[in-house]
Amino acid sequence: MSKSLKICTSIYTRASKCQTKTLMNSRILILAALFLGILTQGIAQTDDNRFENGLYISFEDLKANRAVKDLPYRQDLKSSKDGVSRYEIFYEGRYKKIKRIYCFVNKDHIYLNSNEFGRKGYFVRSHFTGRYSYFEDRFGNEKFSGSRGVPSSNGPAVESKIWGILLDMETGKVRKATRRNMKKLLTPYPDLWQQYKDGDKTITEVKGLIVWLNKELEK
Repeated sequence: MSKSLKICTSIYTRASKCQTKTLMNSRILILAALFLGILTQGIAQTDDNRFENGLYISFEDLKANRAVKDLPYRQDLKSSKDGVSRYEIFYEGRYKKIKRIYCFVNKDHIYLNSNEFGRKGYFVRSHFTGRYSYFEDRFGNEKFSGSRGVPSSNGPAVESKIWGILLDMETGKVRKATRRNMKKLLTPYPDLWQQYKDGDKTITEVKGLIVWLNKELEK
């Protein structure tokens, strides 16, 4: 057993002895998942989702690991003031953006085109990959709807907040980590779904559950 798994097992065993067993176990499992997820982020990609650096025109190209490698480009940080880092890419030596691509991969991270979830003009970086590769962006005053998760302006006004964005690496479907979508993903795993329902639904907890779900799907 690896050192990290021993630590997680030890934490979980101690938590099981607490009087507030159900809630505590839920929180500790999420924290353990996050701990494993942080280790995973060291390489950013799992062995089953390791892609060549370069540009990808479509999801099908990404899935087949068909990168465009002969087009020099540079990557710039567009903004990060609101807690989300957003990136742009330009043709090398020119101030002209590269736009019509699905994503690009650089240093083991996937940078997903915001067009895929209804935004324009930037890319967001994966926090980790797996069956569900995880990204984040900030949304507010809108409803996230449609088959591609495109936001519309007819939803109720809500405070701007950071949401998880999930890319299904089997189908290419992009989902926002709403309660409805989390229920669809976690219902086959009752313990995980119960942890979600009992938790505070923070971005940290959601991220931990997706890490754990990916681990379950690897079995």
